[in-house]
Amino acid sequence: MAATLRGSPAQKAEHREGSEEAAPPEPPPAPPRTLIKKRSLQFGSSSGTEPEYVNTEDTGGQIRQRGHTVSIMGGRKAYQLISRMKSQEKLPAAMTTPPVQKTGINPGFVFLQLYHSSYFVDCNERPLLLPQNDAIERAVKNLDRIPPYETHKIGVLYIGPGQASDETAILLNSYGSTRYAKFLAGLGELKRLRDTNPGQTFLGGLDTNGNDGEFAYSWQDDIMQAIFHVATLMPNKASDRQCNSKKLHIGNDFVTIVYNNSGEDFKIGTIKAQFCFVSVIIKPLDHNSNVVTICTKEELTEIGHSEPKIISDHHLAILVRQLALHADLASKVYQSQQLSHRDIYASRWLERLRQIKRIRAKVLQLSEIGGEQRKVSSKPHSSVLKSNVRNIEDFTAYL
Repeated sequence: MAATLRGSPAQKAEHREGSEEAAPPEPPPAPPRTLIKKRSLQFGSSSGTEPEYVNTEDTGGQIRQRGHTVSIMGGRKAYQLISRMKSQEKLPAAMTTPPVQKTGINPGFVFLQLYHSSYFVDCNERPLLLPQNDAIERAVKNLDRIPPYETHKIGVLYIGPGQASDETAILLNSYGSTRYAKFLAGLGELKRLRDTNPGQTFLGGLDTNGNDGEFAYSWQDDIMQAIFHVATLMPNKASDRQCNSKKLHIGNDFVTIVYNNSGEDFKIGTIKAQFCFVSVIIKPLDHNSNVVTICTKEELTEIGHSEPKIISDHHLAILVRQLALHADLASKVYQSQQLSHRDIYASRWLERLRQIKRIRAKVLQLSEIGGEQRKVSSKPHSSVLKSNVRNIEDFTAYL
């Protein structure tokens, strides 16, 4: 038991003061721990339970744990959340950049489906294993040079006041009017050439090292890609006052878009080029309107769209782009007709099919023995039929 303190009240008071001074000081109060309410981020959920809290100090300052990340977003609340996170500059990159959806069919799957089809019972229609030689490799490389989508390259020129008949002055322009700049922005997407992969985006021969400028306008959809050779985006070189580097691209385009802001008439032969068959001429008017006309060489007078069209600035780029794409396709068909050694052009898909047939014909030619042509009856014998069916069941030779 504790001993009883005896003495006067003054001695008792002194004893109490001494004991209080000897006691260790109390620690300062700890700062309040930040508690964050964990809300359910899946919209529409209402569990009815008490809210849970997490300590931000224990989680390294991160508010949301991995088990409470956003998994489903939609509706007005999702839009508000994204807008709020954008304003705070805390939006993850995965939410700001839309994912690129790539769909397709595995070529091996298509091959197996066709290989086991009864249509290939006839040995003339069976798949052929390509031999390993230089001739076949060159033919396959030529097939790879034909893209599986349509490609178009179109020139764009700006004509300022007093330049309607001056070729060099037109090509030397490095900028245009404000309405011209808005028109270019509607033609397509502005791409930095250094950051563009020519294997994925059609550039129409533009150099990616800066010799043809830093930027270019490109447009594409699911089956088509178009590049615009804009003269005002290409550099002017002191050693090339005739702008031959610009004519190298624009002069080889079948179609040229001419933004004529000179107030004078433009003639299609002003830019001297061998392949410029069609010119889509834009003449800006008052009240944000334009008149669009198509001028062609004598060889393509039946292309149509010869009547002038009045259209606003808002829809100008869409109309002109569509007219230029149609004119470029007509020019390709006409050009293929002039080359007697080539088939008439229709599409890139047909060109790839023709090249595949050429490769097949070359393989059959190389596989002939003794110069004898392979002859197969239209109604093969039953024994031959069974042999072909047995060979079709084994496709491992093609793997």
